[in-house]
Amino acid sequence: MERILKQRNLFVTKEFELGDGILKIKQATPISHLEMQAKFEDISFTVTRKQTPNTTFLIFSILLFLGVVITTISFFFETKQPSTAQDIMLYIALLAVFLLFLRLTYENIVTIWLINGASVVLYANSPNKGRVNEFIALMYNEQKQYLLNRYAISDPFLTDEQLTNNLRWLWERKVINQEELQKLRDELLQKQTTSHKVVGFKINK
Repeated sequence: MERILKQRNLFVTKEFELGDGILKIKQATPISHLEMQAKFEDISFTVTRKQTPNTTFLIFSILLFLGVVITTISFFFETKQPSTAQDIMLYIALLAVFLLFLRLTYENIVTIWLINGASVVLYANSPNKGRVNEFIALMYNEQKQYLLNRYAISDPFLTDEQLTNNLRWLWERKVINQEELQKLRDELLQKQTTSHKVVGFKINK
């Protein structure tokens, strides 16, 4: 499964790459370039999906539609300075152009929320819906393995209380469920007890 997801939506290109404990993000437009990283510890399991039109093109489309309506009314009912057929056709042509741009820039997005309130936004269908969902699933799978390898390990220098707090943190973050929490607690605390017994050593004179 690919660890890089490349996306494009008209003038915007995005690239997401899974690194060692981080999600690398690149975004480029004709006038800007942004690079950032999100640590796996900061990525929550809250995901929202939204379909929304581009606000700029939506506003201009509404204004042009009103222009079509006003010029049409003026053409048929105004007697002093009526609009011409050319005026109506001009507004219709401009409306068609902006409706096309509105369709091309329609944003079907997936938002992955971070614990600090920030977010990572992906296009839901670029390059296709299946590929995007696969990448998100891979990211969460790697995040879980990374966090388990870091916080759910037996360490002779780690107290039982510290280990328990680590496991509870993983559970509160929804990295593990209740069943996994209990299983890890039983296994790791037993290892902790054994390792604590053999940490020290004795020198016989």
